[in-house]
This record gives sequence, structure tokens and C-alpha cells, in this order.
Amino acid sequence: MNKPEITLIKVGKYTFKVIEKKCMYDGNIISHTFKIGGDYEDCVNLSYTYKNGKPISAKLPHLMYEPECTVSSDLEKGIGSELIIKTLLRYAHNKIKDVSIFYFDDMSHIDCKEKNLTKLPPRKHQLPLKLSYLSIAYNSKTWYEKHFNAIMTNKELYRKYKEKLEFLTNISDKIEFIRFLEISKPPIEQYEILKKYYEPAKTYREFFNNIPFKDRCELLLPWLSNFIQYYLNDVYTDNGWEIDIHTMDNKNGGFKKTSKRKTRKLYPSKYKIINFNEIHSIM
Repeated sequence: MNKPEITLIKVGKYTFKVIEKKCMYDGNIISHTFKIGGDYEDCVNLSYTYKNGKPISAKLPHLMYEPECTVSSDLEKGIGSELIIKTLLRYAHNKIKDVSIFYFDDMSHIDCKEKNLTKLPPRKHQLPLKLSYLSIAYNSKTWYEKHFNAIMTNKELYRKYKEKLEFLTNISDKIEFIRFLEISKPPIEQYEILKKYYEPAKTYREFFNNIPFKDRCELLLPWLSNFIQYYLNDVYTDNGWEIDIHTMDNKNGGFKKTSKRKTRKLYPSKYKIINFNEIHSIM
């Protein structure tokens, strides 16, 4: 096995460490991996498959967030996770141009309770809520669809999934509250709380938006999976998603502007490699 190649990359205010490993046999690459992080090194990794000495596919088998995923600073939640993943994909694609599609399984969660930061990473999830379901409820698309233009590899299944998402905004699809309780199965102590947000809403989207932001994670945690699976069980899957490097930055709602302010900070699409006191700008 070749000695790992370590590169420091600066993106905006962050510095990341990329570790590239190649396993060679008889002059051929058997495995080729990249991982990116910071003070904690193993935050996101990327694995290439080779055939006849050439790379044919790449998969993101490991995606996680920890504050220590940058060098000597803390990575922001949400937009920081987007930035570190995109940085790794851009860096790897600049080295391996033959592969532009990256496969992954959407297993990401958010923590409804803060992780114990006194422990070293990787830390256990604390009251994890499935990120894809939360994003679907509020955006009619997963977090990776919204920020990476990800799609399902199975295009026919993806088409059916997109069509079925209309239940969130169609007035006719919102059922009576008693039926909602039957399919979602929230804890009994939430019944009256949910009812005051549910009854005035004309659609499911309005219902979700009625819930105060500070209460959403904890309130949705016990029953959101039941609700989403009831409507999307036959068309949605965590497995078999892909990101195209050429379209992942074609935003369709991620960076919205208003007359007063930008609602989302625009992070740079360029990175700088820091090597032996030289800085090289690379797209």
C-alpha cells in the first residue's frame, strides 16, 4: 500500500485535511479512497471502484458531522456539512476526471438533543431524527436533493416519488385529525398540542409550518417517520442515490434572496490547496 497523501485545503474561513490512500498490486490500483476532516479526520469518505486498472464508480459510504471536522475551528451545522462534502467531491473529481457521478445511501440524521461535546468524536446520536423525512416535510425534497441536486439512481422510482410528494401541498390530501393520529401514532400527550397546529391548516405543509421552529425537532421526532412512510413507503428509499458533480451546484431554491437580506450565506465554490507554503487556486 502506498503511503497516504495528506493535503490541507482552505475553503472560505475553513481549513480541511484530505487523506488519499491507494492500495496497489502488481502495478494496478486495487482500491482508492479519500477522506476529509480536520482535528477529527474521518468525517466524510469516498471510495472508488476500479476495473481493468480504470476507475468506474465512486461511493460515499460514510457521511457525518462533528464540530471538529475542520482544522483549529468548529464546523457549522447544516451549511458546514454541505461545504465539506462538496469540497471533497470537487477535490476528488479534479484528480479523477473519469468519474463524475457519486453514489450514496441517505442515512443522515439530525440530533434533537445536543451531543455530549465533552466526549471525543465520533459521538453517539442524541434523539436522532431522520434528516430526509424532515426535509421532505418542509421542502418536498430531501436535504441532498435541495443542496446537491441528488436524484435516485432508479429514475422511474424517482419519478413516482416526485409525483407522490404533492400530498404535502394538495388541500384534498389532508385528512381529518383523528385519521392523522391513527396513521402517525404520536404520543397521547402531544394530541392537543398537535391539534392546535393541525386544525387551522389547509394543507400538510401549512401544518408543519405552523409548528414553531424551536419545537419542531422534539415534537416531530416520535411520529414523523410513521407519517412519511404511510404516504411514500412504496416510492421512497434511502438506498441508491447519486450526485452529479456537474449539476450539484445548480441551485433550485437553496440560495434565496429577499429585498432585506440573503437568507442563506453563499459559500465559495473554489478551494485552495496549502502545500509547502505555496497556495494554488483550483476550481
